[in-house]
Amino acid sequence: NGGTLSGAYYNLTLKNTNMTIDQTTGIITVQDYSHSAGTHNLAGILNTRDFSHTGGTFTCSGSSAINASGIVVITSAWINTGSTITMSGTTKTLNASQTVNNLTITGSINLLTNALNAGGAFVLQAGSFNAQGLTNTITGLATISGGTYSASTATQTFNGGLTISGGTFTCGASGVIDVNGAFSLSSGIFTLATSTLYILGNLTISNGTTFTKATGGQTLTLDGTANLTDNSITKQDLGAVTIG
Repeated sequence: NGGTLSGAYYNLTLKNTNMTIDQTTGIITVQDYSHSAGTHNLAGILNTRDFSHTGGTFTCSGSSAINASGIVVITSAWINTGSTITMSGTTKTLNASQTVNNLTITGSINLLTNALNAGGAFVLQAGSFNAQGLTNTITGLATISGGTYSASTATQTFNGGLTISGGTFTCGASGVIDVNGAFSLSSGIFTLATSTLYILGNLTISNGTTFTKATGGQTLTLDGTANLTDNSITKQDLGAVTIG
């Protein structure tokens, strides 16, 4: 139920339908975690290199946390009402056919096969995130505080808004960035490339940042009734802008 289980040199494998782990609190630390059968009720912290959930019953609740320095695979249904996955590995992959809650990235992460659907917040603190041409949706606030977000060619939907407070957000060729909330560029770089940008909420650009317009004439569309504020001493060239 609680306490600490530390086996950093050992794997934890759940593959028996009669096996149940009730982790109401506490910390489990293992080398690799694999779950294909049985039940794991997680309300504490799980530290692992690789994390794989491909079967069985997995429930995340409360302020539970999964900290993975390797790959993450989530291809079986799970109950996720309040967890944060933190990925810290270098050149690792995320393959989740299920909706995750909060996702924090401090390493270099590429999507593999499945698009990312995050029901909570997305935070890129360092390293990189590569969308790999997949259509991704973030329900909560997406924050880029460091590192590089490579949006690639597919639609990236940010239903809780997009805040760039450091690092770089790079769009791809013929992609779409759909921000259904506020867009704040307070520090860092945003490059539209040849993508189209839609913003429903306020657009706020701080002095000292860089907003690079689309190079192929693609539009920035303000499709709400919010405000556009550019606090740059030398105003940014936003390119072609459509209102409404």
